[in-house]
Amino acid sequence: MLSRKVLILLFISFAMPQNAMSGYGFGSSVDNSEASAVGVSNELLPSFKTNVSMSNPSTWHNLLFSYLNTSVDVQNANFQSSSSTNFSLSSAKLVIPWKQEMAFGISFKPFLSREVVINDTTTTAFTFNEEDVLYTRMNSSSGGPLQGQLSYGYKLNDFDSLGANLNIVFGSSRYTRNLIVDNENHLLQSRDYFSGSMIDLFYSTSKVSFKDNPVFLSAALSFPFKGIDIENDSYQAFIDLNDNNYHDINDFPNIGQALLPLNQQFNNEIKITSFSFGADYEFSPRKHIQAEMLVWKDNGEHNLNSSIYGGFIESKNKFSVSYVKFAQPFSRDRYNFKGSVFFQNYGVKNLENLDRVYGSTDKESAKVTKDILKRADAAGCPVLIILADVPSFGYRPRDIRNGLSMPPKMTLTNIINAMKRPHWSLKTLINGQPGFEILKPYMPKNLNLNELAKFMDVTFSGRLNEEKIKRIRDLWKGKLVIKGAESIHDVEMAYKLGLDGVIISNHGGRQVDVGQATIDSLKTISPLYKDKITVMMDSGIRGGADVARVMASGADFSFMGRTFMYGVSALGNKGGDHTIAMLKKQLTQVMEQLSCAKINDLTKKLVVK
Repeated sequence: MLSRKVLILLFISFAMPQNAMSGYGFGSSVDNSEASAVGVSNELLPSFKTNVSMSNPSTWHNLLFSYLNTSVDVQNANFQSSSSTNFSLSSAKLVIPWKQEMAFGISFKPFLSREVVINDTTTTAFTFNEEDVLYTRMNSSSGGPLQGQLSYGYKLNDFDSLGANLNIVFGSSRYTRNLIVDNENHLLQSRDYFSGSMIDLFYSTSKVSFKDNPVFLSAALSFPFKGIDIENDSYQAFIDLNDNNYHDINDFPNIGQALLPLNQQFNNEIKITSFSFGADYEFSPRKHIQAEMLVWKDNGEHNLNSSIYGGFIESKNKFSVSYVKFAQPFSRDRYNFKGSVFFQNYGVKNLENLDRVYGSTDKESAKVTKDILKRADAAGCPVLIILADVPSFGYRPRDIRNGLSMPPKMTLTNIINAMKRPHWSLKTLINGQPGFEILKPYMPKNLNLNELAKFMDVTFSGRLNEEKIKRIRDLWKGKLVIKGAESIHDVEMAYKLGLDGVIISNHGGRQVDVGQATIDSLKTISPLYKDKITVMMDSGIRGGADVARVMASGADFSFMGRTFMYGVSALGNKGGDHTIAMLKKQLTQVMEQLSCAKINDLTKKLVVK
């Protein structure tokens, strides 16, 4: 049986509400590196010196001296009853001009900021097993990828100049959820590692005449050189025994090592392309009117819950108008002034499908459930089985060790194994990518493997309760069975709700492998409820002898899955027939050895220690 605290932890984890931002993780993109450029579209036009923009390398040949700049960023965030202050280096840049013909630069700045702390100091209570349990919670994220930049500017002629940036994105961020239950700090942690690169190309002109006044023009194009990938490590929920707010070996003293995280690779999470254009109108030597426009689009896959802008922003358009007063050299008036007004709109990707793909509402879920039940009834299904043994996806170290992930990754080991089984590989290619035909009407179209995995997570996750079972019982007129009962309390509830049968199951021990064996639960439940409700069993049954043991212990029926999976994996289409024939032979042999003419006779041969 699960311990009280583990059950409480699981309950809280899935009972906590989510919204669009919390579901995707905190974070915001860092657009500007210069204080004078906050209100402009893409920092193309001069901001501190006439004819020079430090964010536009095609203007750097106008520099007379090397440029060195560092800046810091101080942010204060308030949310409900908590606040956080972040102090960090926001940018560092070095530019070296050469003979007013070219310039070289190197810089570093944040690409994505994730410094957020949300602390709910309110103590929340819920009832578990007729006990009042108190807990508090906190969400925090820290770090974020950096952007290293190598730049080059070149003056082609007296009129044209070019520039380019190579942007290398690297670094990591961490997300932590604290659940304090019974004065014990339970942690749910994940870490993201970023890698990718982008190219920026710039073009600028010298001043051209417009109505007897000079005009400076500039344009830029940005595109991914290699889409930004994110590698995600998700850790099992654990108790922070040493209170360092970190997953380490000291939190797992009983096993002598820290448990490995679930590792997933998400490619092309961020793929930004943009085009910008700007014009600087000089109506006096020191006074300028500037205008910039930006068209920005993110073509990333947006499969991980940590994508830029929460994974929702697909595009943005920005137009800005600025007034600039440049300083007078060699006078007391040596200060620049710049004021900007900008207009910006965002495009949201798949807004109408977000609930379906990333977390359906109760209304939507009820609608889907009702429709599936109608389809099952129309198809002539006499019995409906609802699952209670997978309220969440279990922590499975073996799967992690073997590199199993959702969506699957083509590792070297997988490729070698596929080459060893050419017949299987060919059949797989012919049949194509597996799908879920029953759920197709409720799925958004053209889901990739990552989005399909998310949809399945949402669809098949969630804890059953009496209210959900009652709704299904009212809608379904056929026989109704619940799979996942393991205690007398579970079976009693099923009986009172009017269910026709229970399947005693712990999902083969794949969810929590420290619980009681299902055969032991069966021996307790069967004598009390066999005459009231159909009692069946699943989990741990591998051969005909196991079937005999289960039937002798009082089950009306037995289920198995892995045995048939092994048979099909080995023999293909004939595997199922071979497996059932083998099981029949094994069970028959046991019955003959015990002189049992009927299955029911096995109960008389049961030896109880």
